[in-house]
Amino acid sequence: SILHHDYIIKEKTVLLQKKDSEGFGFVLRGAKAQTPIEEFTPTPAFPALQYLESVDEGGVAWRAGLRMGDFLIEVNGQNVVKVGHRQVVNMIRQGGNALMVKVVMVTRNPDMEDGQRKKIPQQSKRLSTPAIALRSKSMTSELEEMGKTWGRRAGVWVQTGKTEGQRRKGRPGIYGGKEHLEGIQRNV
Repeated sequence: SILHHDYIIKEKTVLLQKKDSEGFGFVLRGAKAQTPIEEFTPTPAFPALQYLESVDEGGVAWRAGLRMGDFLIEVNGQNVVKVGHRQVVNMIRQGGNALMVKVVMVTRNPDMEDGQRKKIPQQSKRLSTPAIALRSKSMTSELEEMGKTWGRRAGVWVQTGKTEGQRRKGRPGIYGGKEHLEGIQRNV
């Protein structure tokens, strides 16, 4: 493990071997960088563009020790820190049933809380800020996008507020409407 002020960075390389009938058991997600890929600068908090969004418990990747949130550093010996999502997916597919990956897991350092953190020079604290900002911006914009998509798929959300307001005024026929609404939500 590398200790980098606020973060503990654990690096591991694993060989995944799967059968024809199964997948490697993880979902890869491309971090949405605010800058073009070639300008992406790895930081302790955000060491690569691609990371594991989820890992199937008990699957090939899980058994090899990969976990949700691991950042992908190498695929079959090739550095993928600044490589785009589609290209990385193709590299994984080209390996067939065998996949060698190097990942890093980044966790906050629990020893650096409060009193300890004050001893860190301001400058080094600032260095990690853009990475955190980048990550939260990315997540926020993704959530907003999801919200828009959800709104388009289920226009019923717009009506929810009206339903509540009408019920308060005691107008009839609302409960049937609410059940109908819930039915639609389940089907989406």
